[in-house]
Amino acid sequence: MGIGCGFSFLWPVKYSASTSKAKAERKAVSDIVWNERVKLLAAALDRMSTACMSVGIATPAASYVFNDGTVPYRLSAGIMALTFAGWSIVAVGCHLAARKALGGLRG
Repeated sequence: MGIGCGFSFLWPVKYSASTSKAKAERKAVSDIVWNERVKLLAAALDRMSTACMSVGIATPAASYVFNDGTVPYRLSAGIMALTFAGWSIVAVGCHLAARKALGGLRG
């Protein structure tokens, strides 16, 4: 077993570089690393989309509804709608980018 708790597949193989088995194992490790990085990117983009929804839509809407004074009442409904639409577009864009990133998984 390699270094660590059962993660020996992450460490370099002990075969000579010329064998096909060594090449196949290196490719498998490379694909695993690639897939994990793609999944990490997709998760970060999806969290960003959730943050956009929270910060740009849910928080101002709750503040406006519960009248806590942090949203000026001078803002017209049109301005609020444009703001919500802008944050929604950013959030949906981040979510779609995450889905697109997952399309790059190997194997």
